[in-house]
Order: sequence, then structure tokens, then C-alpha cells
Amino acid sequence: MLKWFACRLVEISLEHGFCKYSALGIMRFSMVLGGKLVHDVRGGYEVGKVALKLLERFDATDLLPHSYLCYYGFIAVHIEPFQSCADMLKRGFEIGLS
Repeated sequence: MLKWFACRLVEISLEHGFCKYSALGIMRFSMVLGGKLVHDVRGGYEVGKVALKLLERFDATDLLPHSYLCYYGFIAVHIEPFQSCADMLKRGFEIGLS
């Protein structure tokens, strides 16, 4: 069901425009791409980077902890060095606590 919600949120964003919450849908969609169903890790990685750029564009620091968890915990860890992913997960945790 989560996969359907992610795809639907991306579809709605493409039809009606983007907002900071669109980045959550795009991030979840990147997890779908990199997951067992599609198994396109590189595609999920690239789509996840787009979601992070969208968060930066809307200055959505309130959504960073969740997005960092999804991206650095499930997607980027397959491509980027483990230590850099761990550092970004820690940064997301610290942002969430502040």
C-alpha cells in the first residue's frame, strides 16, 4: 500500500505542482525503485537526490530527519561510503532533536 501512496503522490505532484511534501512522496518513490520490487538502486539513488534538492529548494528543515532516514538509511548506503551515510543519518537525528 505504501508503494501505491508514493506513486500517487508523485503523480499528483506532477499534475498540480510541487510543494515541500512532494519531496516525501518522491523520496518514498525512490525507495520503491531501489527496493526488491524494481531493484533499480542507481535510479532510486538519483531520484532520492532530486527529492533532497526539492527539500532544499523549499527550505523544509522539518522534513529532513525523515528524508535523511529514507535516503541515507535505505538508498544511498548501497552506493555511497558507509561512513558518509552514517554521518548524514546522525545529522538528521540531530536536526530532529533541535
